[in-house]
Amino acid sequence: SALTKSTSSFPVSSEHATVAVVLCQSAASLQTDGAFHVHVWTDHVAGGLDSDGHLAHLNYWIRQQHATWDSGVALTSPSIGANVFDIVTSSGFVHQLHTHTMPALTTVSSTDPLWMVNDNSTAYKRVANLTTEVTDSDGNGLTGKHYNIVVWGSVSQSTGDCKIFINLPSGSYNTSAKSISDDDKTANYNIPNAFRGSGFLIGRLSVGNTGGSGGTFTLHQNEDLRGQLSSIFAGGTAATVTEFTDTAFRVQDDGDATKEIALQASAITTSTTRTITMPDENIDLTPSTGSYVSKFFLPPYITGRYYLTAIAKESTNLTMAVNTLYGMPFSLRARSQAFDRIFVEIITAEAAKTMRMGIYNIGSDGLPGSLVDDSGTVSIA
Repeated sequence: SALTKSTSSFPVSSEHATVAVVLCQSAASLQTDGAFHVHVWTDHVAGGLDSDGHLAHLNYWIRQQHATWDSGVALTSPSIGANVFDIVTSSGFVHQLHTHTMPALTTVSSTDPLWMVNDNSTAYKRVANLTTEVTDSDGNGLTGKHYNIVVWGSVSQSTGDCKIFINLPSGSYNTSAKSISDDDKTANYNIPNAFRGSGFLIGRLSVGNTGGSGGTFTLHQNEDLRGQLSSIFAGGTAATVTEFTDTAFRVQDDGDATKEIALQASAITTSTTRTITMPDENIDLTPSTGSYVSKFFLPPYITGRYYLTAIAKESTNLTMAVNTLYGMPFSLRARSQAFDRIFVEIITAEAAKTMRMGIYNIGSDGLPGSLVDDSGTVSIA
């Protein structure tokens, strides 16, 4: 026999014994720097320092993987209503290295408990049902809210050691639609690392609560998670994203998800960052009635028709034409304040002339709109 190599694959038409797959940059760099990796393919039944062969190694590797759902273990329509929130699962089969039976479990008139993994005060809190469990994983109340409960199981050699676990959400919503879409990612799909090889996902329940502890519960959705892998196991890390494109998200109304706010930064100068600074007060951006003085109150200047300076300041002279409407823009911010007079002083005017004064709403084009108050005719002696 001879030791041979190939840059494509192992032989497919002749008997051979595999040795290894070696990844190298070049023959020269292999001599000086070694290989990028060496993946040994020895297939021994026994041997090595631990005297274990591939069967033991394979079994160990399999037991390090997630438990695999096979069949059954359905999260049947839970018993939810007034003063009741019970969990019911059917029997089924789940694989560790071997196939094990997961028994039917229920909290309805039963001694089968639930274990709340991420309870805010007591980890793995033992509860008879979820009827009085109305706080999220941070201890915030869920009364009058809509939220998500993730149900998962742990299969064991003995059916008596099989259990159902509950992951509480990290937050809640004001509507059922919001809890179902879960845009804030409040549902917790994590299975602790200690349950690797035995833990498996069952379902996500989107529910609503009214009346507090022991109140009325409503099931919005029962999402099947069987066969899905847990998202992040304990000890894992996730990158934190701090910059987003302006099309990456929308702000939705809490009562109607079809009402959205979109951000658009295209008008900003290239390589420029603009900062929005919030005042220490609530702001209503409605142009005509809001609390924010927007460009609605700064209409475009109309040449020859507007006085040039702002309210409460001396204006320059303006030559007027007969039968022409002129205006002086001003804004009143204190909408809750009653005004009984607005003072306009005419310093000089042409003798023996008359003019009519009034207050108008200003249009979006900068021109006077609807008449608010007719101040009558002013005669100049």
